[in-house]
Amino acid sequence: MKRDMDNLNLRAAFPEMPESCREALMTAARSVKEEKEMKRATFRVALIAALIIMSLTAVAFAAGSLLGWSDFYGQWHGGIGVPEGVYEQMKVSEDCSWQVGPLTFTATELLTDGHIAISAIHVRTTDGSAALINGANVSDPVDPIRANGENGREYAARLGVSEDATWIEAAQQLNLPLYRVSADHSMSHPLYEGDMMIDVLINEDGSLTFYCMSMLDTDRVQAELTLPLCLDVALADPTTGETSQRWRDYDQTVTIPVCPVLEERTYVPDRETIIAGHKLVKVDAVRYVTGAYLTFTYEMDYMAIPESAYELYELTLCDEAGSELPGGMNLSASLSFTIEVEEMIGVETLPDVITLTDDVLPDTIPGDAPVVLVAQ
Repeated sequence: MKRDMDNLNLRAAFPEMPESCREALMTAARSVKEEKEMKRATFRVALIAALIIMSLTAVAFAAGSLLGWSDFYGQWHGGIGVPEGVYEQMKVSEDCSWQVGPLTFTATELLTDGHIAISAIHVRTTDGSAALINGANVSDPVDPIRANGENGREYAARLGVSEDATWIEAAQQLNLPLYRVSADHSMSHPLYEGDMMIDVLINEDGSLTFYCMSMLDTDRVQAELTLPLCLDVALADPTTGETSQRWRDYDQTVTIPVCPVLEERTYVPDRETIIAGHKLVKVDAVRYVTGAYLTFTYEMDYMAIPESAYELYELTLCDEAGSELPGGMNLSASLSFTIEVEEMIGVETLPDVITLTDDVLPDTIPGDAPVVLVAQ
């Protein structure tokens, strides 16, 4: 999906040049022997300084941190509550790399709580050569680079091309190959529930971080989850943008442990509660390292989900003091034929009391008082 990232600011993700590097640069520049002609000496100093800057920049690119899910949530979804320690648990400790054609794919972050499966895969040229790499699932060669929001505009500036230039125009201007890649994990029935989110961020060195989140059929997930990977590389024709060569690897898998349940509680309303015409019976909460899933159970006398049931998604979840609880890492929600509404909150401990308000649809809950859910 294409995402407008106008509010994305990734400057903070890359540190400034260390003072020691800056001093080394100036010392090297000052050490150049002075020539008789001042213009020539100035040019030599500038040239050597420029070469040192390029060298230091290349080292910074090689050693710098790659963007990951912390950047994704922090920049795109500021209202999401990500519990402490979850990013550390995402990190892949062993080498999980695969070469597909001229590119190398490396899984840098993997996680599952049995409800969602999350992966971050880094994509770069194997030999370190310069190239343009974009996400085939996210943008086309004819899309302008600025379609990637601030992330794309900063990348265009580093390339020295207009942010309005399309990917294929940039490849033509810079005489660089353009690779379109996909790096997602596929889930076959019965584990894959059908919803999947895919997005990308361009790293400062031009490599790509590919993000994928899929929703799982929780009842069928066991202690471990094996994710089949779909790794795809297409070389775009420099004149048309059409695929001229293609490499695929759909045979790789990664197996990751399912996060254990950390806490469980059941909440019941402090009085009979009718929401959108449906009686709320209870709310079951299960917390993992990723956050807490709340399952709202309503009485139902229908063979199919009535239209009014979809209003149950519009409730605002707050703590006992009335402060809104942060949303969870799972960017989806579900509704079953028994009217069980599942939502996620990003908390590190389950609260004793949860209150519900209907700020979006004010007629959903009769009266003005919030619904108070008390843990049993």
